[in-house]
This record gives sequence, C-alpha cells and structure tokens, in this order.
Amino acid sequence: MGGRDTTVLFAGVCDATLDAVVPCLEQLREATRAAGGRVIKTIGEDLMALFPSPDAAAAAAAAMQKAIEGMPEGASKPGVRVGFHTGPVLNRGGDVFGDTVNLAARLAQQAIREQIITGQLDKWYAQVCLLDQPFRDEDRTVAALITDRIATIGENIVVRRFTRYALGEEL
Repeated sequence: MGGRDTTVLFAGVCDATLDAVVPCLEQLREATRAAGGRVIKTIGEDLMALFPSPDAAAAAAAAMQKAIEGMPEGASKPGVRVGFHTGPVLNRGGDVFGDTVNLAARLAQQAIREQIITGQLDKWYAQVCLLDQPFRDEDRTVAALITDRIATIGENIVVRRFTRYALGEEL
C-alpha cells in the first residue's frame, strides 16, 4: 500500500470507560480486517488503518459503528468517530506519513460520536489555494489564466503574494 493512492482511516473510541476501551479497539481491528484493511497502530483510544480503496474504508467504518453499537453498556455507552481520506502516503518503518494521514486524523478529530467524515482534499485546495480557485468567469482557474498570459506575453509570471478582497470591503 505505497507508491499509489491509499485510503487512511482513523477511528476513535469515545465515551468509553477505561475497561471498555480495549474491547472496543478489538472490535475496530476486526472490522478493519474484515474489510480488507490493515491496522497500522493504535494510539490511546484511536486506531489508524490503511485500505486499498475508499469503498473498503467506508465498509469498515460502517462495520465499526455497528460493532460498537452492539457492545454491552457499562457505566456509559461507548461510541466511535471515524474519518478517512484517500491520497498518497509515505511508508517508513511500518508507519505512514504525509498530508493524507494528517487530513484523515483531523477528520476523525472533527467527527462526533457515531459520525463518519470523508475527506475531499481537492475541494479544500480549490477553496484555499489561489492557483486552484476559479477566476472571474468561473470557466478557468487562476493557474490557467497565468498560463494563458505567459503564452501571450512570452514572459514567466510568478505569484509571490496576494491579497483577497470581497466586494464592498474597505481597504
């Protein structure tokens, strides 16, 4: 699961008593294996796993929710929050690193009990990265506009800094 896009899933046990965390994590591990995933590590109440596809991760996430839902109640009813994202990862020493991992972890942190959040990194880049944003006419991006201008004038154009203003906003 390296060298190509991989789906990274984080699942966190929430509202569980200390003695319920280990059985909950075992349920998460089993759901991961059953969906064709591989558990990379557990960190406290969180589990990190890799899947060959987003579909496999979604199946595991649903199975995790169902497994935790079926667990007996203790002092409080445990829950699980899940986030996953697909993209390139760097494999080193049995662990994985990269933006895909970071985003999947943040998605799981943002999820609430019994929630599964999937990542849409392309949409996020289009909203926050200048060159990926649509230009005025919405038919092309800022990057496409710059490329057109470079071709027209024959000089390289480098954007070093920009300021965004909204209509009606004062300077």
